[in-house]
Amino acid sequence: MGLYSIQATNVLFPLLTLPYLSRVLGPESFGLYATGQALSLFLQGLLEYGLALSGTREVSKHRNEKEFLSQLLASALTARLLLTIPATFLSILAFFSLPMLKGQVALTLAASAWAFAFSLNPTWFFLGLERVRMVAFLEVLPRALSALGIFSFVKEPSQAYLPLLLNALATLLASAIGILFLRGEIGVRLASPREGAALLKTGLPLFVFRIAAGLQATASVFILGLFVPSGQVGLYAAVDRVVKPLTVAWEPFNRLFSARLAYLAQTDSSRGNALGRQVFGVMVGLGLLGTVVIYLAAPTLVPLLLGGKYAEGVGIMRILSLILPLSAVAHFLGAQWMLPHGMDRPLAGIALLAVFLSVIIGSLSAHFLGILGMAWTEVLTTALIALARLGYLARAKRLPWQNRAGA
Repeated sequence: MGLYSIQATNVLFPLLTLPYLSRVLGPESFGLYATGQALSLFLQGLLEYGLALSGTREVSKHRNEKEFLSQLLASALTARLLLTIPATFLSILAFFSLPMLKGQVALTLAASAWAFAFSLNPTWFFLGLERVRMVAFLEVLPRALSALGIFSFVKEPSQAYLPLLLNALATLLASAIGILFLRGEIGVRLASPREGAALLKTGLPLFVFRIAAGLQATASVFILGLFVPSGQVGLYAAVDRVVKPLTVAWEPFNRLFSARLAYLAQTDSSRGNALGRQVFGVMVGLGLLGTVVIYLAAPTLVPLLLGGKYAEGVGIMRILSLILPLSAVAHFLGAQWMLPHGMDRPLAGIALLAVFLSVIIGSLSAHFLGILGMAWTEVLTTALIALARLGYLARAKRLPWQNRAGA
């Protein structure tokens, strides 16, 4: 319940600020804000480097070994410091190459600052130690402070950069508090560049999976910015921010069951398959329920949450609602099944394929069909990810219901 409470607040605060920002900024400036946010989220994925998966797992295994934990934290901080070099390069590249970011110095700097502040946050470390209260504090504090700042200081369309800057400052504060706590317990230091690079090497497959998934999730805004006006980008992004946050409902399943499924995969495959079938059924059921509710409520949700200027978004919302059950299938087969069974490399390969398809199909659909085409592209690519993972597991005879049939 603690993890679900944390995830609920991660959905609640963005939904609280979305109606305000969509009205104050308007579709055009909201499109700028959404582009900056997409850049920041991509950079966050780069700097995070999959530690939420691999790092948490290592902390959990060695939670009573103070020296190991100190070395792991030092290597992680050094690794992320090394990653600021490519992150800075990509930020500069985005500024000069993306039409939506050209001339937007404050927006690009604020987006980058948020990503760099996020890279210092040690939430993954406390999660491995199962300190749920500390995890909740470090995740809720920046959300709450940035929301308060948005309501207090964002007053006009020219301030599209300000929500990103407020998130950066709040995240930096939370990160500093987390680091200070760890400094008192195990000590905080930097490792050598070689040790940081070694950690990057061992986590490469999971990094590819995470960065590809992150790029696939944010590519729509970047691609739309190449083909449609900023107002259309803002409309699509605003609707996307109503639907997509609901997919974070799958993350607590990952936190609750992935370690257990990994253990059962090694010790009792029958029990592991039974648990996997149960988790799969619940996730898909929730996804289908979400689709029905959003599809029926879209004509009410769009004007209520976004305002009258976004009325065209009803059709977009209904299309995007189809992602919920498809993402449930994809997430279960990936994070809940392939990862616990050690299938890191095929998972990364499928993620890379999904990025390639998103860029190619998304560019074509955005050019010819605009935002409606992009919405259908997101549904299609999510379905293809689910089918690819399903096909790989079926060929390997590792699906949770195959053993039940005697495979």
